[in-house]
Amino acid sequence: MTLTAKELVWVQDSLGLGAHVISAHRMPTSATQKDRILAQTSEGRVSVVLRRYHDADQLGADPWYDPAKEAAVLWLLEPEDVPSPRLFAADIQGEHCCVPALLESFEPGEPCWHPRNVDTYLRTAAEVLVRIHDVPPKDVPDYEPYTPAGKAKPPPWTRDQVMWERVLEILDEPWPGGPSTFIHRDYHPGNVLWAGGAVSGVVDWLHASVGSPMVDVGHCRGNLGDAFGMCAADRFLELYLAASGRDDEYHPYWDVAAALGGLREDDPWAPAAERFLAHALDARAG
Repeated sequence: MTLTAKELVWVQDSLGLGAHVISAHRMPTSATQKDRILAQTSEGRVSVVLRRYHDADQLGADPWYDPAKEAAVLWLLEPEDVPSPRLFAADIQGEHCCVPALLESFEPGEPCWHPRNVDTYLRTAAEVLVRIHDVPPKDVPDYEPYTPAGKAKPPPWTRDQVMWERVLEILDEPWPGGPSTFIHRDYHPGNVLWAGGAVSGVVDWLHASVGSPMVDVGHCRGNLGDAFGMCAADRFLELYLAASGRDDEYHPYWDVAAALGGLREDDPWAPAAERFLAHALDARAG
């Protein structure tokens, strides 16, 4: 058992009268420390995840590392047509878990990195993203780029200074206009879970905000380009525009903002980001 006595009592109380934990085991730690818990409740067995916001330094310094905000987003999503975790309880002050924590439903499935049919995969991912953008935004912050204008610079190893000059020009321009919607802000293949050929859950809502839906499109395009190739990234844009009914002209700003988001000079993804940028700017120029 990986739960403390206080955590065990809180989890059982949160799951309803008579609930008891059968087992708990530690999951791989990412932004949060997680335990998968199997419990018996009055409605049968349930599988839940206890997520602890364990990084004290990040809690104090990163405005997006906010359990209260993510809890509010999960409550917002509960009645919506979006496959997302259900929130059972929140320990925002760490009274029961020593650190801020959320108790959520366990979402079955796993990211799909080798789809049998890439076009079907992209179409489904685009349709799910449209459903996310249809959620009425409420009590979520406004979008901010990960890399503000003025802080980006070409990597020292680049051989394409001309392309980077254009990248920095675009980043320094005003954001493209257009409607604002609820956005996931980190929508990519690693945060979309699949089971039985369908999307079973979308996870990691830490960065949800209100902004252009093209923020999500650009972010996903960058990841798709790295995972499946540039043609897949372009096809995803085409399928998203068709599914959403939007006729906005896609601005290269969204690709630039996505590719540079948090990118470090020594980031192993930097060469792939540069290839994606070169392709994106060439495609828009053509």
